[in-house]
Amino acid sequence: MEPYLNSWLLRDDRPPVIVLGNEKGGSGKSTVAIHLAMGLAAAGLRVGTVDLDGRQGTFSRFVENRKRYAPTDQEAARLVFTEHRQISLPHSEMDPEAVDEKLAQLVTALESLGDRHFIVVDTPGSDNVLARAAHVLADTLITPLNSSFLDLDALVRVDNDASQISGPSAYSELVLFMSERRADMGAPPIDWLIITNRLPNVPTRVHRSVMVILRKLSERLGFHFLPSIHERVIFRELFLKGLTVLDSAELGPAAATAGSAREEVEALVDAILVRSSWKELAARRAEAKSNPRRGDPSKPAISFENWDPSRR
Repeated sequence: MEPYLNSWLLRDDRPPVIVLGNEKGGSGKSTVAIHLAMGLAAAGLRVGTVDLDGRQGTFSRFVENRKRYAPTDQEAARLVFTEHRQISLPHSEMDPEAVDEKLAQLVTALESLGDRHFIVVDTPGSDNVLARAAHVLADTLITPLNSSFLDLDALVRVDNDASQISGPSAYSELVLFMSERRADMGAPPIDWLIITNRLPNVPTRVHRSVMVILRKLSERLGFHFLPSIHERVIFRELFLKGLTVLDSAELGPAAATAGSAREEVEALVDAILVRSSWKELAARRAEAKSNPRRGDPSKPAISFENWDPSRR
């Protein structure tokens, strides 16, 4: 796959690629991918999105739902959108020509989004050639984990009483291997970030034990933590409309119950901005939140539309 990936990785003018990855299904990758992408877009950035989970296609269905919710240009103007692509593998990965074609399609999709500020890629909860390619391409890798020993098993092997780490999982070894592959191609290593997702509202003994192990593991594997997101029914309720908790004007009565979820998503977006070349944008967002402008509450305190630090 190197000829396809090198052509993208070694470009000086390409946008950073954020990949949502975890080989365990049900971790909430698509929910995090959707809200991160829409949050970056709501901050005034141009965002491209790529759905590699052809079998499930959750992100692509969200995009379809959002277009149905706002079918006219006038209605769509109230919302932010991403430039979206979808790629799926053929039923059989045994055909090398078909696999090569899909890898070429992936790079073509990224090149078509080359004018974006960020590209967010959602991957399947399984190991296949497109998922592996995405991990090589990941400047930032976000792995959502639920606070359970079942989800923890996706990263590490622990003994029966969860007191000792016995070794990394196949997925952790894959991430480290792909980071080495990037280095071989002359690209920086993967910035690996863990987000504890679908947290219970009341911390449990299992959650505390999982967090202790994750902190120990972060020293060994070199990942960092993102702000957590709690379990919220509203995420699932809004999906059919193609809305997120950031679409305050569209939520109606539900807006009152979306406040905490919106704050968590905004904290996630700001954490990504701080780790990128958009640190100043994160600082301006923080200033706007701490000093809200009096007057029309429907207008943001600062407009970030078309704001690009590279052009200053």
